[in-house]
Amino acid sequence: MKGITRIVAFVFLLITLVCNAQQNDSLVKVKNDKRSFHYTYDNDLFMSTDRYYTQGSIVEFRNPVFSRSPLAKLLHKIYPTKDVTHCISFRQDVFTPKSIRNKTLDSTDRPYAGTFFFSQKVIATHLWSKLTSSVDIGCIGPVALGEEMQKFIHKHTNNAEPIGWENQVANSFAANFNLWFEHGLLLSKWFDIIGEAGGRAGVTNTNGSAGLLIRAGRKRQCFELLHPRPDPKWECFTTFNGTATYVYHNAALQGVPWTKSVHVLTKDKLERFVYRFDVGLTISVKNLSLNYTTSFITPEFKGGLPHAWGGCNIVVRF
Repeated sequence: MKGITRIVAFVFLLITLVCNAQQNDSLVKVKNDKRSFHYTYDNDLFMSTDRYYTQGSIVEFRNPVFSRSPLAKLLHKIYPTKDVTHCISFRQDVFTPKSIRNKTLDSTDRPYAGTFFFSQKVIATHLWSKLTSSVDIGCIGPVALGEEMQKFIHKHTNNAEPIGWENQVANSFAANFNLWFEHGLLLSKWFDIIGEAGGRAGVTNTNGSAGLLIRAGRKRQCFELLHPRPDPKWECFTTFNGTATYVYHNAALQGVPWTKSVHVLTKDKLERFVYRFDVGLTISVKNLSLNYTTSFITPEFKGGLPHAWGGCNIVVRF
């Protein structure tokens, strides 16, 4: 865990140095997201629970240099526009049963599971539309270090040590291809309504989703090529996002077919339709952006409970 601690310390040091540099430069201009650093941390501790999707973190870098990757060039061909943002990211998600204190295995509950991915992503924008395509390559199981991450956080927050990680979903290589399409239905200076649709296909998730995103407040344009205007030096806006997802496969619940896990749920235990609602607040000053989002989700498996978590996101633009 010393390695993880050093990485986290480095990330926060980097953010501090960038913020200090911004404060000392009165001529700094607002920049777009094409060169930026994003860090997201989710935890259901924000909602006073400790179950299901219990924590996750994403470190993302955006820079035109990533366009040189053969995978990026392939993804760009899906929607070959001129306004493109290239990204790479690292993501870890941790899932647990309803109770982390059970000494006996509950065969009706979801299993412990951890996933870790490296992703290459391309965001292509044209007028009222935006297509995000990405490929995830990583793993599921003990090698994803979900157990170590949860126990590390619980130890340093004086929470109970989870029991039962020896029953987690077995190790497997994992890969996914993802598409997410956004189209502006109503776009104005203070209010946006955006339609969304997409899906995922691969080892860990196969599903399809549709939803609606509302943004209200002082904000920069979501689609940069539509009636271009200068970005505001500060932002303060709220977001409301609802999605419905049809789930065909979820490896965090079902495991991977070619591996044998101590405990997974069979496909008949899945809730095929899952609904999610996110409410967020974003505040930006020049090239620094902060966001907090509360997420609610309906049960993902039969007999399961609704769930909620909070997420913090920081963006530093260069």
